[in-house]
Amino acid sequence: LRVAYELSSTSVSQDFSVFLQRSLDMAFSLLPADNGVILLVEPETGVLVPHTVKRKEGSDPSEEIVLSTSIINQVINDRASILLSDAVLDPRFSAAQSIISQGIRSAMCVPLLANDVVYGVMHLDSRQRIGAFVEKDLQLLKSLAGQAAVAIANTRLLRKVEEDAKTRNQLSRFLAPHIVEQMVNDKGQAIVKGGREVSASVLFCDIR
Repeated sequence: LRVAYELSSTSVSQDFSVFLQRSLDMAFSLLPADNGVILLVEPETGVLVPHTVKRKEGSDPSEEIVLSTSIINQVINDRASILLSDAVLDPRFSAAQSIISQGIRSAMCVPLLANDVVYGVMHLDSRQRIGAFVEKDLQLLKSLAGQAAVAIANTRLLRKVEEDAKTRNQLSRFLAPHIVEQMVNDKGQAIVKGGREVSASVLFCDIR
């Protein structure tokens, strides 16, 4: 409940980057993590890109954080969370070179899932301890990820509403209301630069 309350104080009107950073800060305050990364799915391309990164205090900031593609892909494809108590010995990912080279001992990875849409993943790992995370830690991380996903969804929806309102205002100066709605909802014909020739009747009416 404390986690939900503290995160809820971050308004949806803010850039969701603030919310994601606070989510990782909260995770580090409650869990024994060495590294935390949030990757987001680019809406236009569907490609995962790093968005928010956090390291344990005292860590070398220049050290590269390499994540396991196998873990990330499974979380995205299955829309399910993964808990690794001993990443090196876990038969699912023991052959992953990134886990071996980075010396990852324990890890958790959860999807940022809201409204049946995967917005990205949240990943935490420990380089020192085997069994650093347990099931209740995974549930906590899933809760943080769920709230982060809702924040992303709400922020993007708010931006779309604002962009649609701006588009309506611009188009309504030149087009009929029903045409404007078709254009805003991507149901109308594309506006071709230069126009096109058509036969039409025009009525001019000056009401005084």
